[in-house]
Parts: sequence; C-alpha cells; structure tokens
Amino acid sequence: MNRANNILYKLVKDRGRLRIAVFSLFAGCILAASVGFFVLSVGKPYVGAVLSLNDHGWTVQSVDPNGLARQAGINEGDTPTEINGQPAAVFLEKYEKAGVVFEILIKELTVTNDDGQLKSVARENSSPSARSVAEVIAWFITCLTFWITGFYVFLKRPRNLAALLLCLGGLFFGLALSGNMAAERLVPVAFQLQVAAAAIGPWLLLHFFLILPEERAWLRNNPLVYLVYLPAVITIVLFFLIGYADGQPLPGFRIFRLLSYGAGFLLAAGAVAFNYVRARSPRTRQQMKIVLVSCLAALVPFLLLSILPATVQNIIPSGFNVLFIAFIPLGMGYAVVTQKLMDIDIVIRRGVIYGLITIIMAAILSAAIFFTRAFHETLGLVVEVIIALALGGIAAALFGPIKRGIEILVDKFFYKDRYDYRQIIQSLSTSLNLLKDFTDISRLIVGTTVQTLNLAGGCLFFKAQSGSYQVSAAQGIFADTEKQKQLLTLLSQRSRKTEFPNSASTVCSNLAFLITITVGDKEVGILCLSQKISRQDFSSDDVYLLQGLTSVAATSLHSAMLLRDVSMRDTFISVASHELRTPLTSILGYADLLLHRNPPPVTRKRWLKNILNNSQRVNAMVDDLLNVSRIQSGKVSIKLERVRLSDVLDETLSLAKESTNKHEFVVDIESNLPDVFMDRDKLSHVVGNILSNAVKYSPNGGRITLSAHNEQERRRIVVSVADEGIGIGPADKDLLFTTFHRIQRPETQGIRGSGMGLYIAKEWTEAMGGEIWLESELNKGSIFFVAIPA
Repeated sequence: MNRANNILYKLVKDRGRLRIAVFSLFAGCILAASVGFFVLSVGKPYVGAVLSLNDHGWTVQSVDPNGLARQAGINEGDTPTEINGQPAAVFLEKYEKAGVVFEILIKELTVTNDDGQLKSVARENSSPSARSVAEVIAWFITCLTFWITGFYVFLKRPRNLAALLLCLGGLFFGLALSGNMAAERLVPVAFQLQVAAAAIGPWLLLHFFLILPEERAWLRNNPLVYLVYLPAVITIVLFFLIGYADGQPLPGFRIFRLLSYGAGFLLAAGAVAFNYVRARSPRTRQQMKIVLVSCLAALVPFLLLSILPATVQNIIPSGFNVLFIAFIPLGMGYAVVTQKLMDIDIVIRRGVIYGLITIIMAAILSAAIFFTRAFHETLGLVVEVIIALALGGIAAALFGPIKRGIEILVDKFFYKDRYDYRQIIQSLSTSLNLLKDFTDISRLIVGTTVQTLNLAGGCLFFKAQSGSYQVSAAQGIFADTEKQKQLLTLLSQRSRKTEFPNSASTVCSNLAFLITITVGDKEVGILCLSQKISRQDFSSDDVYLLQGLTSVAATSLHSAMLLRDVSMRDTFISVASHELRTPLTSILGYADLLLHRNPPPVTRKRWLKNILNNSQRVNAMVDDLLNVSRIQSGKVSIKLERVRLSDVLDETLSLAKESTNKHEFVVDIESNLPDVFMDRDKLSHVVGNILSNAVKYSPNGGRITLSAHNEQERRRIVVSVADEGIGIGPADKDLLFTTFHRIQRPETQGIRGSGMGLYIAKEWTEAMGGEIWLESELNKGSIFFVAIPA
C-alpha cells in the first residue's frame, strides 16, 4: 500500500510524468478497442448492401465487392423482398422518411432481380470471403504502421506536442477504420466510436500542422489553438442528439458529418501548403516537403488502383492499394523525430516528378478512352468520329501545353530557385578556393550575399583567439563605424531567439539576420545582414541560400584563419628572434669585454649602462610576447578597481618625459575628473605605449599633447595623445592595431619596435570596456584616443 502511495505521490509531484501516464492509459484503451474490433472483424462476414427509396420503390443502391451480397449475386437495382426475417415492406416502413437503409442494419436479405429470380444472403452460418479477410488484414497492417510510428515518435520525443498529436492521430485513425469495419459486421458500440474518432481525426491533423513549424513554438502553449476541435465537438454532440435514429445515422446529418471531415482535411492540407510557402526556417520547409511527398507516394497509387476496372481489380489482392497509405505516418514521423532532415530534392529528382506527371496524364487519357469504349455500342459513326477527334485533342493538350505548364509550376515552386541558388553557391565556392587572403575571402562572402539578395548592407565579424569579435569585411549601411559598434553591442547581447534562422529585427529594425558561422563545434565568426533594399520579406529560398553560403563560407574562413595563424606564428618567431637577437648580442658582447678587459671607470660605466638598457629592452620584449600570448589564448586577467585617472596620467607622463629631453609636452587634463573602474597597471601601460610611440615618431622639438576630457552625455572619459610626427596613411590605419604590423617608410627605418604595442593596447582597452581609435594625416601628425567608461 505504501509503495502504491509513493508511486502516486511521485506522479502527482511530477506533472510531466503524470501526463505521460494518463496519456499511456488513454492510448492503451483506444489501442485495445481498435485491435479488438479488427479481431472481431476478421472472422465475421457482412452483407454489404445499402438500400434506398426512389421513384420505383425500395431497391439495392450499392453492393460492397467484398460482402456476402456480392457473393450471392445481388446487384444494384434489385428489389428487396425480405429483410432480417421480416417482409421488406414491414421492415422498411419506419425508414421511408430517411429514404435509405445502411448496411449496418442488415443481417439477412432476400431480393428479386428484373428476371424475377430470388437471391438470399444471411450472415449467420456464413464465412467471410478471402477478399474480405485480406481487406481487414491490409487495413490492420496500415493501422499498425500508424501505431508503431506514433508510439516510436512519442517515446523519442515524449514532451514534444507534435509527437503527442501524431501518436493520437494514429490512434484515432485506427479506431475510425476498425470501428467502421466492425460496424459493418454489427459489432456493438463500434459505429458510435467510429463516428467520434472520424470526427476528431481531421482536426487533430490540423492541430499537428499548425504547431509543427519551429517558427510557431509560441502557439504550442496557447490555449486558443484548441478551438480547432470545436467543429469536432459540435459534430459528436449533434450526432448523439439528432444525427442517429432507428439504429443508423440520418442521411442529412451524414452529409453534415462528411462536410465536417472534409473541412478538417482541407484546412490541414491548407496548413501544409501555407507552412511550405511561408516557411522562414529551412527545417520547416523540408518537413512540409517530406509530408507532401509521403502523401503523394500514398495517395497516387491508392487512387490509381481504386479507379481500375473491376476485371483488373479482381486480379489484385483486396486491400493492396490500402498498404500505400502507410507512407503518410512514416513521412510525418520522420519530419517530427529527425533533427537533421535530408534534402528531399536529393531523393526526388526532377525527372521523377516529371515522370509522375506523365503517368497521371496517361491515366487521365486512359480513363477517357475506357469510358468511351464502354458506351461505344450505343453511339453512331458520326459521334464516334467526333469523340475520336476530341480524344486526340485531349491527348495533345495533356502531353503538350498542360504537361509543360505543370512542369513550369513544379520548377517554380520546387526546383528552379533552388537550382539557381545552388549555382550561386557553387560559383562562390569556386571563387573562394582561388583566394588565400583572409580579408579578400571576407569581402567576397559579404559582397556575394549582399548583391544576390539585394540587401542594404552586410558585415562579417570574425572571432579572434582572445574571444573578441573584429570586423573583417563590411558593405552598405554597415560600413559605418558607428553601425559596427552597435552590431558589436548586439552580438554581446544576442540569444537563440535572435540567431538565424530566427529574425533579428526585433532587436534592431535595420538588422535581418545574425548568422553564426561554425566549423564543427567551433565558432568562426558572425555574419550580420540587413533587410532587403526593397523591404520585401525573406523567402524560404532566401533562407536556403544563406544556409548554403554560410556553410561554404565557414570552411573557407576557417582555412584562411588557420593559414593566417600559421603566418602570424612564423612572423611572431621571426620578429621575436630578430628583436631579441640584437639586444642579447649587445649584452653578451659587453659582458664578454668586462670579463676579459679592465677598462677605465668611465668606459666601464658606459658598458654597464648599455647592458642595463638592452636588458630592459629584452625584458620589455618578453613582456610584450607574453601579453600577446595571453591575449590570443583568452587568458587576459583584468583587475578592475577604483582609479584616480589624473594620478595615472601624471605618472605615465613623468615616465615619458624621463625618456626624452628633445620634445615639448603639453598637458590639457580637465579638472575634477571622476574616478574610473579600470585595471590601473594595464591602463598605465596603454597610455604609456601611446606616449612612447609619440616620442619615437615625432621629430626633435616636436610637441606632444596629453589631454583628458569628460563626455558626460556618453558617460565616458576620452584620453588623447596628439603628436606632430610623420602621420599614418590610410593603408596602415586598418592594420595598425594588429600584431606585428609596423609602418614601413624611409622615415621609420632605425626606429625600434616589435609591432605588438598597439595590438596589446587595443585588446586591453576593449577588455576593460573601453575603445581606442586614431585620427591622422600623412606628415601632419596623429591623435590617438582612448575612451574609458565613467
């Protein structure tokens, strides 16, 4: 007892498990009822005749090809004389208002044909025909496919609403079919359950397709979506109130039920078409395409085999056409449970679709010829000639303009755009393979994307080894520096809801997509794309193109970054060995002289000073190399503390003044600057490096100005260092803050430097939440700015 209470307590505590337990119990009941109906149906015969009242009185309206009536030779138009042991007139009296008696009421039937022959059939002591048994088995196998697929998908995705609906859909489909067969064989309650299941089924399907697309995840928890079941509820309630009398459904209400079923299926088909046409996600488009293809694979053979002449159908095993319906649950289940859907275009080639179109055209023409031959004996020669000409015209139209028109539509909606986009992707891939430079590759990727989709702009950020994002190429509206800063802010705040294929327009109206470019599990960069210039929405084909372009771009960018890293490593070793060799050679030389000679005190002091200076140079070089290594490995340690900025600037300026007596220093520091939260040592290093460069690249007697001003409206303090040096050209501006870049001009020869200082300054400034940039003109000096958050 305690164990049972514990289990119940755990179920109540975990609502998810409770739902699964309740659903499992419900599903088990439906499954048991369906299997029971199939078991009862397989061994029971049924009469399979429908009677109707017309101008000539009561006659046999239709005869099921697998029923006992057909075996007994009863045909349409025969007149009933006795039903269920009663005279036909007595039995049919209460059904005259309805005007029809369905097969579910008939146990025994005796009729007379036009020749006056009596034909009788009775369920009792009769056995079902082989075709009847085969039909039940075929439907059971089909339902088994629905059940297995539904339960498999549900077990794989137990908390997925689409999986739950698919499983329920399979269960209700099986209950409707098994109930229909059991009702024909007069199994109690079967007809009522069949009506309820058939009423709910189409609306379950509609619900499934409404919430399946990942773009409509918000709809899954919206209670209003359950209003789709309102027609089903109305149908079931009205059926039991006014739609059922004297043991059978009323004909008028039967039409209402069929309209309800048809409306549900049409709306479900419309939802599939809408999802396909309006899909923003490649996954959604593939899901809908797989569902459409699976439905075609099921319905086309089913319908073609159903319209075959009776003589041909007698050769084919009964229910064989039903087995093709199994493709529907298989396709739907695959669309739900598989994360990476195959591209159905790879499987369903254009030639296959064209071949299917040709077969359908041939089937239509064959049907026209068949019906013409069926009535040719009653036609005159002139009419036969006219019909022959008409058939020729139909054939010419079917295999001419109609077939070509359908193929054009297929191309337009399924293949043409994809084919063109694949050409673009292939062309981009070929062009990228010819390039090696990282910048050229980045520009080609952005340019191709922007031009192909007619975008207002695009910007590609690559992810540096330090983890920060840096612009590698920009075009259009995103070429503006301020826009790029805004994008960097958005990148730091992005979430899965704003990442491709979801739209990023919710965080920025000019932004359409933030596409993360990855190779394996490694993020290479992010491609930011604007809206289209035409302001049109992105189609699902556009999304496919972006998916293909970024896949190609990822590989090329990753390869280019690896080559660049190798080149940087080689440069690193080359610069380090060159820059270290010179001072080390000097240190070793003077140390050797001091060991083997005894110079005068003045000379000794000069040699020792050279050893000290070169040792300090080596120490600074090693520090820079270590700092670069830490930055690129993402191991920079920032220690934020309250710092009095004026004190840091005074100390740094004093050190700069000690390094030279040939320059004029001007100080323009605003009074009462607020304290800032920064890493004191790193901030001092950044400003000191800029001052050191100003000293090195300014002529003797040149003026160096250190300024600091509070920009309260932007909540930052801007420190600037202006010099009257050689200036910096546009070509060097873009590369100045990268590793090992030095200005190669005649004026710079003989000036020592490793090309690492400004790179370190930029990385540290940005790591502390600041910003660094410069303004410069050739031969007119430069101004370096460092913005510090206040």
